[in-house]
Amino acid sequence: MKKRTAMCLSTIGAVWLSGTLAWGQMAVQRLTNADVKRMIPVMKVEAAETQAGLNQLGQELEQAKYRSEEAEQRYKDFEAGKIDPLMYLKQKSKYITTPSSVSYKPKLSRALSLYYYGDPTAFFSYGIDSEAARNLARGGEATATQYVNFGDIYKGPNGQKIKAAEEEFKSFYTAKGFTNLHSTKIPGWECVSPDGGAVAWFVFFNLYAGAENVETIPDGPMLLFGLTDFWSPGEQPRPIESPKSPVATSKETALRQAGLSEEEYGEYVGALMMARNDDADPSAIDPSNLGLDYEGPMDPETAKALEEMRVFYELRRQNMLIYKKYAAVLDPLLAAMGQ
Repeated sequence: MKKRTAMCLSTIGAVWLSGTLAWGQMAVQRLTNADVKRMIPVMKVEAAETQAGLNQLGQELEQAKYRSEEAEQRYKDFEAGKIDPLMYLKQKSKYITTPSSVSYKPKLSRALSLYYYGDPTAFFSYGIDSEAARNLARGGEATATQYVNFGDIYKGPNGQKIKAAEEEFKSFYTAKGFTNLHSTKIPGWECVSPDGGAVAWFVFFNLYAGAENVETIPDGPMLLFGLTDFWSPGEQPRPIESPKSPVATSKETALRQAGLSEEEYGEYVGALMMARNDDADPSAIDPSNLGLDYEGPMDPETAKALEEMRVFYELRRQNMLIYKKYAAVLDPLLAAMGQ
């Protein structure tokens, strides 16, 4: 008899230890029919919002996948010489235009388009060389000084040509309707085409000086053209669709109408989720399986713990019974909420 009592107490101790981890740190909210009835409208709103969000995310992921495939194909076409970057840009935008003072460099443009993994980039040179631009382009001890005393780049005959090229860039693209003309961190100017789809960038020096297997290009100013959107011509994706049945009531409004705070609502949802799990496996809260039906002798501390566990698991059993009554409604709602 003593041996059996000891074994029962040992079992209770083990259950109590595991139980404290499960229920001592996670008190469960008691459910009533009234609670569930006022929860359901809020859950419907949250489920609708969740599904709308998932639908949008799915469309965004599909577009991201398509973008990646497009970029990969462009890269292959640039690599094989099937596409010239400038020709591609002109197919995409009617605003790809340059002043007559610049010359297009197809080899470097192709190299840059490959470097930027399929993002078409057209390089143009003003054909101006200067010592100041060379110091900025190629680095060295003079670079820091040149940045501090940037006005030096305008000195001398070639410096005046650089100044003229800068003014021409600003006036040319302003006249073409380009907007948002602003100076850039790397010394230069940038502006955007009237439709927002193309970007022109003037830089005081050749950023790619020293690049191999391309044209011989002076270290002076350069002009770059690129796009803000890289879909292939005629392949613009469908815009992300709004939900067919937009959520008429926000979750915040639904909570207010139900007389619940966000915290209270979360506690009730947690109780419903636990009740659903218990309904799927009732044996997990069966007192006989947990050793909670023990009636033998025990010390006061163990007796207190045992009674607390009985109350806890009885509450879970009652919640499970409440859940079963509304399972046909609650199950799909929880699933739609991602729970």
